[in-house]
Amino acid sequence: MYSHINESIRLLPHSDKEALDLSILEFEGFDENGGMHYYMMSYLVDRMDEYLEYKGRELKSHSTSSLSKYTKMLNVHREFEQMKKDKYSLSDLQKFIDAVRIHK
Repeated sequence: MYSHINESIRLLPHSDKEALDLSILEFEGFDENGGMHYYMMSYLVDRMDEYLEYKGRELKSHSTSSLSKYTKMLNVHREFEQMKKDKYSLSDLQKFIDAVRIHK
């Protein structure tokens, strides 16, 4: 999901990037005490050399709400997957932002 989001953001014109509150979509890591997500991500990045864009980044979240945020975003991603969409437009990215904001 984040690979598609990050690539789509990278391809947006600067003016479109300024129109969105992209900070809401930033990857925050996973709560180390909230299950296996942090450990799995750490293993995939550090040991298996997967998701290289996260190599060297902090994977621990200091928020217990990060998993809830990702779940909301994943619901939007699944909708787009069903439409076979792998690049997101300005309005598509806004849909991710709205999903996170509305359900806070």
